[in-house]
Amino acid sequence: MIGDTTPSPTAARQEAAIRNALVLMRNARAEAILLVEGPTDEHFWRQVGREKVYPKPCNGREGVLKELRAVHAGGPIPGLLAVIDADWDHIEGTQHRLADLFTTDTRDLESLLVLCDRAFDDVVWSHADPDARRAIEASEGADLRALLLERARLFGRLRWLHRQRGCRFTFHEALLNTYVDEKTWRVNEVGLLQALLGLGLAPDEATLRAELAALPEVQDAWLCRGHDLLILLARALSGPLMLAHQKRQPNKDDVLRALTLVALSSGALHPTRLFVELRAWTAQNPSYAFL
Repeated sequence: MIGDTTPSPTAARQEAAIRNALVLMRNARAEAILLVEGPTDEHFWRQVGREKVYPKPCNGREGVLKELRAVHAGGPIPGLLAVIDADWDHIEGTQHRLADLFTTDTRDLESLLVLCDRAFDDVVWSHADPDARRAIEASEGADLRALLLERARLFGRLRWLHRQRGCRFTFHEALLNTYVDEKTWRVNEVGLLQALLGLGLAPDEATLRAELAALPEVQDAWLCRGHDLLILLARALSGPLMLAHQKRQPNKDDVLRALTLVALSSGALHPTRLFVELRAWTAQNPSYAFL
């Protein structure tokens, strides 16, 4: 029947098995159970909730949604909630309409941390040579945060076009390291576009540039991928902004750890929509409060 949303017998059995496993986990634990996408999220929420929350990685965004839908199909499980990256939801207007599901204000958790002003400023102050920072800001006519977003915006719009065209090739993070100069931190835009043309993103450069220009303007926070921001920021801090006495170049994992430490210790994320909504959830579920 057209429009019938009744799950198949196989799907129903899978949902029941998922829900039963979560019920058993619920019975074995006293703290809140938080469904998350992967190890990075697990580590972050362990630091947020200390011993008051148990983050359960679900092997990606769709895994979280699948487990939460299975819960809803059989009735709520007390003290269970989920957090996912918004990904393209803000741009595409996607609404999941699942209770106990929360999404990031920005495109993902990593971008939420990079775009946290206090965390960004602290990490840059700790890892960047101040004279080199002033020089690059003066030469490019913008502050470091704006320069970071400018670079990430290009990659974000290319990813968006890649998604719209339904391309089969993977948009690898290696493109950032290959086409962002390690000494000047400038993007080799021509080389980047040529590489993507070779992979089949568009038939020619003129078409590619026209399609990029035709994309609507959206908030950088919705567009810029967190991993791109981390790679670009780490590349600046380990390249043109590197401190003279620094013994080891920071990579994106180092930057993420530093941002997380500052953001959580300072409470800088508390005003975000995500944290406000999670505090409201914990107020309604005091037995499982973790914020």
